Amino acid sequence: MKAIILAAGRGMRLNSGDRSAIPKSMENINGVSIIHYQILNCLKQGILKFVVVVGYKKEILINHVLEVLKEEQVAFVENELFAETNTLYSVHLANRFMCEDFIYFNADVLFHPFLLRKLVKGEDANLLLVEKKKVG
Repeated sequence: MKAIILAAGRGMRLNSGDRSAIPKSMENINGVSIIHYQILNCLKQGILKFVVVVGYKKEILINHVLEVLKEEQVAFVENELFAETNTLYSVHLANRFMCEDFIYFNADVLFHPFLLRKLVKGEDANLLLVEKKKVG
């Protein structure tokens, strides 16, 4: 199984006006970036291969991801149109990596490790986690 992480966006909803100098997935929560938290939890579940779709500040994010993964563990896919497209386009760009079991998520979402374990260890072929809430 591999993890496909969508991390191309700018994170404009995180604050108004000018965004910080780092991608939104690098924001720290209790001393750990969101994307590092996700990757470390995947590794604990035996997920050893990753695909990261990058766009905004891609060089900074690639170097950040390589702080916790070896180059042979991760493929980076660039969404050059990150400012004009959405998540679905990033998923499309990663489609060539979807020929084996995978889990995918957005790089700016915190989730409890129990949820990831439930997905990875689940007996069903296709699973989807949904949080019901009002948005916007």
